[in-house]
Amino acid sequence: MSCIASGNTRCTKCCDAPHIDKKQYLKVLADKITIVDQDKLIGKAGAWQAISARQAKKINPYMFTAHPDIKHTRVFFRCKVLIKGVGCPIRNTDKHPDVCKIYTGGSEYSPTCEQDINIIARGG
Repeated sequence: MSCIASGNTRCTKCCDAPHIDKKQYLKVLADKITIVDQDKLIGKAGAWQAISARQAKKINPYMFTAHPDIKHTRVFFRCKVLIKGVGCPIRNTDKHPDVCKIYTGGSEYSPTCEQDINIIARGG
């Protein structure tokens, strides 16, 4: 998503260490279900590379203090294409996963996300 926050900088907190439900991910690995844009997200060609909960906590400690059970219920990733402080270089391309396009923000990744989104809306 790479929102523009105050100071005309990119927040990218939701892209730093994205996560998905662990039970669903295990079903994906077992070929029991597929997820939308699976080929764009996961695997060698995908944008997301699996990382440990410990690595995710180093990237975004807020997620773990705000949601203490998160490390037990989620699988974490690192977005390989994200450019820190700039944003997503595939944002307006066919390679941009739908899950990234439809994310609307909230307090899951950053305590300031909702304020940042309001700044974006006011700034046009």
